[in-house]
Order: sequence, then structure tokens, then C-alpha cells
Amino acid sequence: MKTFQGFILWGHASKYIEEILKIIRDYPNIQIKKILKKENIDIKKFIDHIYALDDYPKEHISAKTKYLLTCPNEVYLIIVYDKNTIYKQKDNKHKYAYNETFLKWKIRLLYNPRSKDIDVNKLITKENIEKASIQKFWIPEITQNHVIHSSDSEEEFAHILLQFNLKLKKSKDYLHNKIIHDFPVIDVSINNLLANTCEKQGINLENTPHYQYLLGQKEQYKNYILKYLGLIIKDDHLPDKYNQLINNFEYGKLIENKPSFIIVKKNNNNLVIIDGVHRACILKWKGIDSIKVYLDQS
Repeated sequence: MKTFQGFILWGHASKYIEEILKIIRDYPNIQIKKILKKENIDIKKFIDHIYALDDYPKEHISAKTKYLLTCPNEVYLIIVYDKNTIYKQKDNKHKYAYNETFLKWKIRLLYNPRSKDIDVNKLITKENIEKASIQKFWIPEITQNHVIHSSDSEEEFAHILLQFNLKLKKSKDYLHNKIIHDFPVIDVSINNLLANTCEKQGINLENTPHYQYLLGQKEQYKNYILKYLGLIIKDDHLPDKYNQLINNFEYGKLIENKPSFIIVKKNNNNLVIIDGVHRACILKWKGIDSIKVYLDQS
């Protein structure tokens, strides 16, 4: 079974966003599709909505709300595509998505606030994570102020999406890139392409943080991504993911039977990239000049 699922990262998880995304990204059969962020939220209203489908005691919700009111007022929604969804039951009644639940409890054991600074790495085994997910294992020095929540089913994920003004029936369209099937393919010189960033429009590729990363300015790029992640940048473009693209780069590889060319659009006499700045920067860095691109004529 293949389903869309979601993780909510609470405000006190923000400082671990890179590490948490890497754990999710490296898990087999899980693909990070989108990252969304909300700021300055009504935390009580948000929590009430998120837990509306769960049978949690009011005391639990009240304590969680009270704690989160002391944390940064922001949440991330990590939308994932689970290519091998496994549903299990807890206490012979509660259905939950195994992969997401496993990841959730691993991340909680690693990043929940602690009452005492201890090294827990030897204790965080596959067996103990699975036990934690059914309340059979915990480490006393780790508090229950959880950094992450996950959907237990695709129905619950659809409910979470409503807080981000999205609906599950539209999520597949939302998660994929522009429909390119009718775009003509043209040959261009990469030196004639301009890029838009979150801070500047219509700039040369060598002036982007993406290209500067390839020249060794990695911290500048990371800070740029983190600043806009979930707000303007909604794809997983953190350094680890960019490194994967660099190390396994294959321009134009087939995705859903279509070549994955860069998409450009004419703006006056210029060709501006609307999807594929990372790829264009890698091509330029490799010294490649002429490439095929899709021309968006809309």
C-alpha cells in the first residue's frame, strides 16, 4: 500500500530540523515531498484540531498546550510519501502506520527535552523504539514533551492538511511539480539562463547561493535554505539532499516516463528558470553549456 502521511514538528524541534529531516529522508521507502511551516499560530486551536481524531485525555492535551506555549510559536508539516505503508494495531483497536510511528518514537527518544544530559545512543535500538511506540519502554531522563507528532493513517493526514488549507484529494497535484507533458523542448546555452531566489530576481547562476555552495560556501547556502524553509522553499533542499543530487547527478533522467529537464519561462528577452536552479548550477559548475529545457508558454 502507498499512502501520503505527515509529521508535525513542534516549536522546540526547530533547532533540530536538519537532523530530523535526515532521519526521515534516510528511512527506506519514505520520500519527503513537501515541507510547510506556520508561524504565529493559535497553538491551542491548532492542537485541538490535530488531536481531534485521537482519544487522548483532556489532561494530556492541556499539559501539551501549556508546554508548547513556552516554545517558539511555529510548526513544520513534513509531508511524506510512504511507498510501503504498513498498518498495525495497538491494544487490538488503535490502527497506526508502522513506519511513521517508528520514526516518530526514534526522533522523540533522540530529541525530546531531557531532565539530565545523558548519552542514550546505545539505548535507542530498533527493539526499544518499537517498545516505546506501544508504551513498553522509556528512558526516565527524557521528558514526555514530544518534539514530533505523526499521522496514524491517511485519513488523519487529510485532517492535518486542513490546518494548512489543503485537501487530500488535491494533495497529489500539490506535491508534484508543474505538469510538463505539453511543454516544448528547446536547446539553450546555460549562460543565457537567469534564476530567481527568495531574495533576488533574474540573477546570473553564479550569484545564487546554490552555485556558491558548489564553490565551498556551504554555510551561506544552509542559512539561506533554513531561513525560508517551509515558507517559500517547500522542497527538501538542505545540504544533505543537495549533496545527494550532486553525487548522483543525471540530467534529464526519466521520471514518470518524462525526461526531467529544467523548466524555463520567457520574461521579456530573458529565459528565467522556474524549476531546476540546483540542476542548472551543477551543469554550469561542470562546464556544460548547451542543454535541453522545457519552455513553459503559459
